[in-house]
Amino acid sequence: MDVILIRKNLVKGSNTHLTRSIFVPVAFVSMLTIGSVASSAYYSSGGQSRHHATPRSESANQTSEKDNLEELALRVNALQAQAARLDKWGKQLVNQRPSINSDLSLSWDNLIAKQQRTTQTRQRAKRFSYQSSYRRFDSLSSAFEVEPSIIEVPKNLWRQYRSHTTILPDGWPLKEGRVSSPYGWRGRRVHKGIDIAAPTGTPVYVVEEGVVTRSKYVRGYGRLVVVKHGDMYSTRYAHNSQNLVEVGDYVYKDQMIALVGSTGRSTGPHVHFEVRQSGVAINPIKYLGAMDSFTLSENIKLSEYVRLSKK
Repeated sequence: MDVILIRKNLVKGSNTHLTRSIFVPVAFVSMLTIGSVASSAYYSSGGQSRHHATPRSESANQTSEKDNLEELALRVNALQAQAARLDKWGKQLVNQRPSINSDLSLSWDNLIAKQQRTTQTRQRAKRFSYQSSYRRFDSLSSAFEVEPSIIEVPKNLWRQYRSHTTILPDGWPLKEGRVSSPYGWRGRRVHKGIDIAAPTGTPVYVVEEGVVTRSKYVRGYGRLVVVKHGDMYSTRYAHNSQNLVEVGDYVYKDQMIALVGSTGRSTGPHVHFEVRQSGVAINPIKYLGAMDSFTLSENIKLSEYVRLSKK
């Protein structure tokens, strides 16, 4: 006899399902036994009531009935023995503690969760393998790279345009002029930009496109224009005699934004030019020397891209 157990949640009710599964065959055997006895009794009594047999036939009937009863008794004993074996087997299963790896100790939810964890572990292993391979490839490629992205700018580039007024490189704040003061310490304070001297009224041009964030008179700077380029950089143009743009204006490279003057703390007409990276003033020569291959709107740290040589 095959017993099929159908389970929905084996962790929570394994004992209950086993008990029910064993109770069903035992009850079936008992009902079969009772039915067999009742059927034999019915046919035996029915045969006697329907027929008036002769004494000889009565003797034959009694013998046949005796044989039937003996056969029925043997069947009952066999069924009882089978029921006893099923009951013993059921008790053993109920009292037996399921093993950890047995399916009987896991519910469908746990099986699904286990499968998901296995899948996630395999995915993480694949990502780790890919990342490791990428890092190995990147390290191999960097071993043959000779820093082609680093641009070296002569430290004393400003000296080339210091002696007298001359035509300045394309993209500088002025078309003509001379660098009258470099970036760095000036006495007890730091000069945060470079000064380019030129006659009053000389046009001042923006070095890159951006948005005007300040256009007003500021103590020390005089008339000042500040242009923001991207999220990291901004440029300043100070001591102007006149500002030609207003806050919120979008300006394009080489657009005229002011006129040279001597307002604020100034000893003569010039434009004070600053480059600020995340609000911190840096050497404008780094940018002016590499502006052909570097743009402020790229939001790349200038210190990692441009290096000042010892020349």
